[in-house]
Amino acid sequence: MVRSVRSVAAEGTATVSLGGAMATVGMVGDHLAWGVGRTNLGGHSTSALARLLGPPPAPGRPPRTAAGTAAIILFVVGGLTLLGASVSTGTSGGGAVSGLVIGLVMVASGIALFVQDSRVRDRAFSNARAHHAAAFGVWAALFYCARCDAAWHPALGSFGPSVAVPAAIHAAAASALASAPVTVLDARTA
Repeated sequence: MVRSVRSVAAEGTATVSLGGAMATVGMVGDHLAWGVGRTNLGGHSTSALARLLGPPPAPGRPPRTAAGTAAIILFVVGGLTLLGASVSTGTSGGGAVSGLVIGLVMVASGIALFVQDSRVRDRAFSNARAHHAAAFGVWAALFYCARCDAAWHPALGSFGPSVAVPAAIHAAAASALASAPVTVLDARTA
């Protein structure tokens, strides 16, 4: 029986949520204690096949790079240098001025590095979202044959056994992006 991969993944996933009132009575030391409250229990279950054939996971924001960490350190140390120089301005003439200049340079460098790090992370996240969109498009068009334990795409052909599907989806998405780059527009670039 041939079915869409989307329906196979949906049928193999279940979410259960239970809730209700709760009352407890017990002894604490030599005193009687009681409590009333509400309890919520829940769970999520996914079959092995649904896990293999599930949609590609959405990308998360990339972590801060070494430049971003250095930016934060420069900003904090520069701010402390500015604070120390502004406190000592009235007592030690020339040293305080050079402290102010050094502090300002450190803060400005920290801000510049932070902006650069944010741009690099935004670019990486934009590329990851474009790859995810292409991978999701490939995944949404897949069909699964339970008898053969294989997935196939109408335009791309067979993806092989179900264990090979996640890697095949990402490979097909990468080749689709390489042949026709996807431009992702958001509110900041539009």
